Amino acid sequence: MFTIYTREVGGRYFDRYFKKWDNAKASLQEDLADLKEKGWQVETNTDYFNADKGIHEYGVQGTTPEGERFSLALVDGYFSD
Repeated sequence: MFTIYTREVGGRYFDRYFKKWDNAKASLQEDLADLKEKGWQVETNTDYFNADKGIHEYGVQGTTPEGERFSLALVDGYFSD
């Protein structure tokens, strides 16, 4: 298993892959602090363990100063082959 840090802004996606969930979370938090300084507004936070799916759901959603919607989230990833 690995963790995907996915950043979506106005329909544009950028993914980063991490071996450790804690490193992905730290990277997301660093990016979020920088974005908040630039005027990005957080509207919702997600941080809980989804027992039904067996995964930790973590992320933030909001709006950029230009009015675009954004989402920063951590997603569990698995190799299929």
